[in-house]
Amino acid sequence: MIFFCEDCGKKNILKSRQIVGGFAGFRCSACNYPNSYPVAPPRERSPAPHSAPGPANPPEGGLKVLKGINLFPGVIGSFVYDLDTGIGSRAVPEILGERELATFGEILAKNFHAGRHGYPDITESTLVFRKKALIARHIAGKRFIAVMTRTFPMPPKFKGLLDQAVERLGAFAGTPKASFPS
Repeated sequence: MIFFCEDCGKKNILKSRQIVGGFAGFRCSACNYPNSYPVAPPRERSPAPHSAPGPANPPEGGLKVLKGINLFPGVIGSFVYDLDTGIGSRAVPEILGERELATFGEILAKNFHAGRHGYPDITESTLVFRKKALIARHIAGKRFIAVMTRTFPMPPKFKGLLDQAVERLGAFAGTPKASFPS
């Protein structure tokens, strides 16, 4: 596919592997400017139901990990999201339904992918609104843990807890951390 740089206008040709999660992300071949364009997926897919089996829905241990994160002061809830299979395990207030969680998960995952194209070493993406945050941390492949917090930024101890949760959830998936195409 052909994309033009937002900064200098140079034509850039991308391979299909450079289009991930509905975004074409690339650095311009002429000026090195990081570009990100939304791209319509080849086919529409609906999020899998909450009880769907697969790596996004780890067994009971996954729910235990999420509930452990939720005990940290300031955390509202958490869930696992996979770009291919949708919502997995979740420990969130009932006011947030399946549709809202799927929307949050998809936005965070796509935002992460777009950022990863320009900055390949990032491990999380955070949306902040009125001092509340929605944090997406990469687990493996196209899987993320999403954590909603009442405050931002969270204390340094929270980062360590989130690191441990990602490690444990990655073990349930049975795959090492994967890198995204760039």
